[in-house]
Amino acid sequence: MNTHPDVSVLMGVYNAAPTLARTLDSILTQEGVALEFIVVDDGSTDGSGEILDRAAARDSRLVVLHQANAGLTISLQRASELARGKYLARQDAGGDRSLPGRLAAQVQCLNERKDAVFATCGHRYLDAGDVFLCDEIRSEEEIKSGLTTLRYPGVRGILHPSVMIVADAFRAAGGYRAAFVVAQDIDLWLRLHELGTCAAVPEILYDYRFDLGGISRRRYAQQMAFAELAVRCAQARRNGKAEPPLVLQQYAAMDDDKSSQSRKAEYHYFVGSCLRDRDPSSARSHFLMAWRAQPHRFKPLIRAVLTW
Repeated sequence: MNTHPDVSVLMGVYNAAPTLARTLDSILTQEGVALEFIVVDDGSTDGSGEILDRAAARDSRLVVLHQANAGLTISLQRASELARGKYLARQDAGGDRSLPGRLAAQVQCLNERKDAVFATCGHRYLDAGDVFLCDEIRSEEEIKSGLTTLRYPGVRGILHPSVMIVADAFRAAGGYRAAFVVAQDIDLWLRLHELGTCAAVPEILYDYRFDLGGISRRRYAQQMAFAELAVRCAQARRNGKAEPPLVLQQYAAMDDDKSSQSRKAEYHYFVGSCLRDRDPSSARSHFLMAWRAQPHRFKPLIRAVLTW
């Protein structure tokens, strides 16, 4: 392992075996930076732990920790405690990939921008079959506005695994807080923003797998409740007041207010909308699946008809 890595990449893994090798490869083939890759196997039962151990035996830059299932927040905080890099970069499993040059571009950005304590980059959405859906690049102005005004959607506009953070700022801000079992990223961005700004590399440097089983779709109600709590905490801090108590049992036990059919309809409608100009036939299939999930909604059916 490098004595002083430039970047410590942090990742939590839970049952990601089918796509884990390519995610690992996307980090371990990054050029232009000295790195360590700290991965926490969060109680996987599908062989992910064994895949990680075999990969670590081949590449000493990969450090693998195993734990009973405790969730992403605990996994990332544990990984961060071992990190030795000047910068901390996030990576997600589940089919995501960092594109070539991602880490080097963000290191260069943070080296040049002394006002910035973290940096994001552009990303592209892929569906569960790796079909390209769309690109997204957020401007620094948009990000700064959201973090400053605490208004949506700007405050939620930073893709968690696309970020690199100055390690000293991460620790000064307090790192990830265990109470935030979801929306841990929003809580961290708001605390980091009180120490500096967020830079944005205006390039597509991350592949984000957008699928129906993602946590942001499975636990939407929890995500929104915890995000709103993070905003209330930020408002209190910025007004010189104590944060509201982080008594979150009611949030942790919250049932999603969207049915599985509603989530399915929204997912397929989004994918169809992304594909309608480029691949009308595939878009039609997704619009029809959205309509079948919620037959009382006719907009997807109309969109399907218009693709003929």
